[in-house]
Amino acid sequence: MRLPRALAGVVVAVGGPLLLSACVVQVESSDYTSRDEKKFTVSGTPDVTLVTFDGAVEVRAWDRPEVVVEIEKAGSVKELVDAISVVAEQDGNRVRVEAREPATREWHVGMFTNPSRRARLVASVPRTCNVLAHSGDGSIQAERLRGRVELRTGDGSVRAIDLEGELKVETGDGSVKLQDVSGTVDATSGDGSIFAAGHLQVVHLRTNDGTVSVNAAAGSAMRAAWEISTGDGSVVLSLPDKFDAEIDATTGNGIVRLDTAFGAQGAPGNDGRALRARLGTAAHVIRIHSGDGAIKIRRN
Repeated sequence: MRLPRALAGVVVAVGGPLLLSACVVQVESSDYTSRDEKKFTVSGTPDVTLVTFDGAVEVRAWDRPEVVVEIEKAGSVKELVDAISVVAEQDGNRVRVEAREPATREWHVGMFTNPSRRARLVASVPRTCNVLAHSGDGSIQAERLRGRVELRTGDGSVRAIDLEGELKVETGDGSVKLQDVSGTVDATSGDGSIFAAGHLQVVHLRTNDGTVSVNAAAGSAMRAAWEISTGDGSVVLSLPDKFDAEIDATTGNGIVRLDTAFGAQGAPGNDGRALRARLGTAAHVIRIHSGDGAIKIRRN
């Protein structure tokens, strides 16, 4: 019988001769890792799907008609890592790479505590590319992409920089930071702050708990209504000069403030917890709501 790690290898005296445990224990362990690489030749605008059950996903653009995915599998023991399967398939311009955890989990009793495993994916893709990246538990990063991009994680932060097109982000628990993004941005966090900046056209941002900051760069223009909300936290919306919008802002506990530099027509209501105002020749509405927090609309 294997002894628990805390007892294995301990000398025990039982009314006479000393008894030595025969169990060999790894006192200090580090992750076992293995690496693999998958390559695909593509043309035009490929559709790339990257999925891992647990681990980070990184997507980077380059100027080659290839998709290259590096898979780094890691775990507390070799057996756990070897049990991770990788599915890599291509159908024309559609590429899918998925790291899968076995349906059953092995238990290594008495030898290792907290057995764990994960698979990290690092992908290099053409700059113009449609990407779906999903992790069951891990951070996601994406850089320099053009196209439809979906970044989803059950638990982890999401970072994106220099993305153009349609961007959709979901994290069950983690912050979202979107820098230098252009086009449509739709981001949701179950618990975490959200920051979005760039040349924005359509904005939908929601968090259950956290601050929301939006910085619309000069040249931004609304193509449809914007929705910005947080269950608990402040909201800061920065808009460029000569921006056309109708503002509809409310907070359950806090003050709504509009920068006087806009020269907007409108007035606060409900003791400062609500504001409706028109900026320029408004064609679309920006709806902002905080369950508990201040709201500030300011000029860049």
